[in-house]
Amino acid sequence: MSQASSTTLNCSNNDLDCAICNDLLEEPKQLSRGHIFCYKCVLRLIEYAPPTTSRARVVYILCPNCRSQVSVPKTENLPTVYLIQGMVDKEKQTRAVNATQAPEPNKGECNSCSQLLPSEQLFSARLAIL
Repeated sequence: MSQASSTTLNCSNNDLDCAICNDLLEEPKQLSRGHIFCYKCVLRLIEYAPPTTSRARVVYILCPNCRSQVSVPKTENLPTVYLIQGMVDKEKQTRAVNATQAPEPNKGECNSCSQLLPSEQLFSARLAIL
């Protein structure tokens, strides 16, 4: 009997950040060297690239990660990395859930009764226990 193998992709939050804007990747696009950036960030790179002939279908930019010269199509034909987009979407959902479950500012959980109390009361309760 054969067993199905499963592959788990582990990545840190930083792996899902654009190296240009340092935000979560938005519409992740892959350059020819394999590095991935936000679509809007790639468009900015193209905008500031040295001019090429008007008939050229590509523009040459320096990859922000490896500093290699890469060609980028002038049109919107850069491949979207859907696997990364899916992971970014999951990360956004996780952050949204965590934001709704985050404790209120200046409050914390009591170690003995698990109530959410103002931080001043937590401090005085700790002193009383000592």
